[in-house]
Amino acid sequence: MHEMTVAAGILSAALGASRGKKIRTVALVVGELAGIEEECLGLCWEAVSEDTLCSDSRLDIRYVPAELVCRDCGRKFPLRENRMLLCPFCGGEARLANRADELYIASVETYDKTNT
Repeated sequence: MHEMTVAAGILSAALGASRGKKIRTVALVVGELAGIEEECLGLCWEAVSEDTLCSDSRLDIRYVPAELVCRDCGRKFPLRENRMLLCPFCGGEARLANRADELYIASVETYDKTNT
């Protein structure tokens, strides 16, 4: 379960970005092909963030879907709907249009001093 290692890395980065303030939300961008299970990451986040400035914070995850593009007609379509790498419009060969393997922190929201 690599989500535990990922959660620990997110925690370290978020704590560094928070400058000692209690964290409310960590916004993540996760590509469909990054191999991250949202539910598992959430459970791991709860475990690693316990008794830290991230306690009771939430992960706000935005998924980036993997897209394919047809080499013949140029139309784009979601990978999850077509694992055969064939265009549903013309039957042509398709390739990845985006990597969709990203995993990064988009933002860290902290409580202000009156809400701590």
